Amino acid sequence: MLIRLLAFLALLWTGKQVVNQVASVLNPHKTDQESPKDREIDDDMVKDPVCQTYIPQSIAIQKTVNHATVYFCSEECASKFTEKQESDNF
Repeated sequence: MLIRLLAFLALLWTGKQVVNQVASVLNPHKTDQESPKDREIDDDMVKDPVCQTYIPQSIAIQKTVNHATVYFCSEECASKFTEKQESDNF
């Protein structure tokens, strides 16, 4: 009797797994896992002082200027900023 009950439970569990797989194929946007747009984004946006563009801090180029961190969208903007700072100091 116990073996039959365990076999029946295993059959139910397997059936549930098959139904979940079929449902995920038919509706790929609705799954048990959260989608990327449902996840909280922890990356702050920072502003490039040269071209005024906002970029994610994780991919920004960082330079320390006067003990402050300045973020740039590219090496080109970082170079322009450095050149301007040097010319302003002379």
